[in-house]
Amino acid sequence: MVLNSLRGGSLSVYDSDTRRAIDQLTGKIDVEAALNVWETALATSWDQSLVWVHGDISDGNLLTEGGRLTAVIDFGQLTGRGSSLRSGNYLDVT
Repeated sequence: MVLNSLRGGSLSVYDSDTRRAIDQLTGKIDVEAALNVWETALATSWDQSLVWVHGDISDGNLLTEGGRLTAVIDFGQLTGRGSSLRSGNYLDVT
């Protein structure tokens, strides 16, 4: 089941753009740490049951109170994936 083929798929689609962005942030962030996180994400896979994928986890869509996440809003990019889902931001609504 794929509701939006641009969301919830393989992160490898974004590999070159992500590496370029990390490189451009040299001197502003810990590039080695960022690459380690990215490479860890690329190496993960999802082999569980179907989940909903939010598709737009940005600071404007995350509501907090007292330093804790209280809500996730704006499900306009919602999609679903099954066993082909690679690492990403997902909301398990089961």
